[in-house]
Amino acid sequence: MADSEGSWRKEDFRIGTVHSDLNVNKRSKEIKIRNDLFLIGMLRLFYSRNNYHYIRLVAYEMPLKAVQSRDKCIDLLGYDRDKTPWIIELKSSDYSQKLEDVIRQINGYEKDFKKVRPFVEKEIRDKYLWPDFKFSDEIGKIILVHRTYYEKNPIKEYRDCNIKFCSFAYIEDVEKEGEINLIKGDKKDRIITLRVENK
Repeated sequence: MADSEGSWRKEDFRIGTVHSDLNVNKRSKEIKIRNDLFLIGMLRLFYSRNNYHYIRLVAYEMPLKAVQSRDKCIDLLGYDRDKTPWIIELKSSDYSQKLEDVIRQINGYEKDFKKVRPFVEKEIRDKYLWPDFKFSDEIGKIILVHRTYYEKNPIKEYRDCNIKFCSFAYIEDVEKEGEINLIKGDKKDRIITLRVENK
């Protein structure tokens, strides 16, 4: 059964807003990582020493449907200097589903995002006082997971797809001893670098 036009959200995408309890318990590693990434606010997509670009995060757990459903929320949404929107699907290190399922999930979010894109643009214009903001036509997609996940789910056959398979760079252990350490310690520039595994 196709989604009705009225079921897609037209406002309240939670752009630039903290909208949940940031002190989640230890059982919610994925949620804690997601929240910390949003609070840091900037990602560096790293291909090589001379090839990287930045993504500014503007929303987390961004709802797509008028009546919120957990399976219709984008984990993280950002944009780059060309105003390309980036949909980021985050998984914790103990995530057990197959890579093909995550690919199917993020491709579904891309399709859904196209239905709400003009309304998201409007909210960014309103929230950031940026009257001429408009996304570029392209949509970037990132699957972000601990690098050990790719050992169990090889990306070789997906190397040419339009999704960036990423892991955390320069962070020895994101989930050290059950604690999430993204915003702890002395991080010089407070930008999280993502290594692109399928470059």
